Amino acid sequence: MKRSSFKQIYIGILAGSIVILFLSMMAVYIHSQRELQESEVFKMETIGKQIDDSITASLGSLRGLRHIHYVDIKARDILLKDNEKETESSRFENQKYVDTILEHIITGNESIQRATIVNEYGNVYSTDSSVPQAYVDAVEERMGEWSLSVGRDREFYYGGLQNGQTAILTYLQPLYGYNNNKEMALLAVDLNYTNLKSVLSNLFSDEKNGTCLIYYNNKVLFRIGKRKLDQGQKWHLMKKSDGILSDNQQTEMITLDEENMILTVRQNIQTGWKIAMFTSEQDMFQDIEQKMLRNIFLLAVISFLAFVVSSYYTRSIAAPLEHFCAAIRNMGNGKLNRIEMQDRRMTREVMNVVDNYNEMADRMNEYLNRELIYERNQRIIQSKMLKYQINPHFLYNTLNTIASMGELSDFPEIVTIAKNLSYIMQYNLRGSSFVSLASEIEMVKSYIEIQQIRFPDTFAVQYDIAEDVKELQIIKFILQPIVENIFQHGFSKKNQENQILIRAYREEKRLFLVVRDNGRGIEKEKIREINAKLAEERKYTDEEDTGEHQSIGIYNVNRRIRIYYGKEYGVRIAENTAQGAEMILTLGAAVEGEEQNGAGISS
Repeated sequence: MKRSSFKQIYIGILAGSIVILFLSMMAVYIHSQRELQESEVFKMETIGKQIDDSITASLGSLRGLRHIHYVDIKARDILLKDNEKETESSRFENQKYVDTILEHIITGNESIQRATIVNEYGNVYSTDSSVPQAYVDAVEERMGEWSLSVGRDREFYYGGLQNGQTAILTYLQPLYGYNNNKEMALLAVDLNYTNLKSVLSNLFSDEKNGTCLIYYNNKVLFRIGKRKLDQGQKWHLMKKSDGILSDNQQTEMITLDEENMILTVRQNIQTGWKIAMFTSEQDMFQDIEQKMLRNIFLLAVISFLAFVVSSYYTRSIAAPLEHFCAAIRNMGNGKLNRIEMQDRRMTREVMNVVDNYNEMADRMNEYLNRELIYERNQRIIQSKMLKYQINPHFLYNTLNTIASMGELSDFPEIVTIAKNLSYIMQYNLRGSSFVSLASEIEMVKSYIEIQQIRFPDTFAVQYDIAEDVKELQIIKFILQPIVENIFQHGFSKKNQENQILIRAYREEKRLFLVVRDNGRGIEKEKIREINAKLAEERKYTDEEDTGEHQSIGIYNVNRRIRIYYGKEYGVRIAENTAQGAEMILTLGAAVEGEEQNGAGISS
């Protein structure tokens, strides 16, 4: 097979690099498009939420105005009667009372210009003492149009009842009685359109964010942004927006006059206004497309110059490199020999390669010599270690010997400790990762018997193990760390009323292990913090430690459970414990041979 020359390889690599760079640029461009689209969608949704919140904040007083007859009994009684039939002093007091309440509700709200209530008797209550009669007549006329039977609830009018002043947006809302559907009054609120639009426009200052339509009942209330729309385009956008909301969605790709658009929609709960924000993909990707064209042109220029320079450069280094490669191929004595090329004409780069190779050869030869010595020493050390290796059976026999000596010497505590410790060691060294729940309980009992000798008459243990769960297979060694945590952090060693409850029961396909104590307990804030970390399956780190290392065992047990059974299982701390702490372990409740969610258990 004919081998290519250095120049051919070099130029081939250069050409391949340019192709890879071009493909990488395209991949970056596509990825940038995707990221930019996600970023713009997130930005649009964020601005939409800010506009939603701003509308709620600006028109927060509407809620108080709509419910004035619910929260103020005296105001409701006044609205239900004809104030003109009252005495002059009562009329004055009633008028002043309702007017004051309306004024109090809208105080400080610059977006509300005037609030007026006209009841069925034509009595007028308002924050403006000079309400024109024409305004009252218009409100009464609107009041006659409302009826729950035809579904009229609230409406907004440009200019509304302000004689064609487009800077005003009038909001109408009927007020109904408690026990019937009859309108008791009509609420008319004049909103400062200019102020509202200014507030909302400030949230939409970036022209790249597209255009925003705020509409209600297929009537556009606000248009924010530079893009102008005809009536057909507005109708199309409102129809698409209604469809997105009906599907419980928030964002969708649409086509408007053969132009791809991203549309995000949300609805303000307080007013019912729908906020539709849209922008075209062409405007969105304009900047990165221009950058991509510039990068392609720059890549073409660089590629041409690189080919010219590389053709000249390869000729000056090909001969020295070929000699260098031949010298390397001729080495066959198991060592790296130095290559001397002082008599040859070389570029600085080739000379550096040769010098670096010679330096590397010296280091490698020295390293190989050290490796031979190291391997020889390792064999000597391994031989010595084998002499001192202790068989685990020797430890069991030693513990049994200690137990026998304690029994002969009439020291029952030594017997108990030695036997239980021997059992725990045998339990932990068994090959299986799964055991029956009964075996795990027996191991915990052995551990507790040792603790009862260490701390006599300081605690009592109660077991509540359901019969139908004793033979269930569980992960080995998950209860003892939880119980040990109680002795380390939960109990006072001097308190003789310490109690431990270990409970196990099954609910459908889940096994619950509960370990409860009546000790010092854990603060609720700390419980929430630990439970959050357990749910996130975060690894325990020293930086998160409180200084007591009281959560390491919990995190480790939780992690093992989630690895074997799945993320819906694990450990959590009960928050409603009146005294002490309660740890709840949730496992899969499969017997040996059954299939777990996410893992099969085999002993």
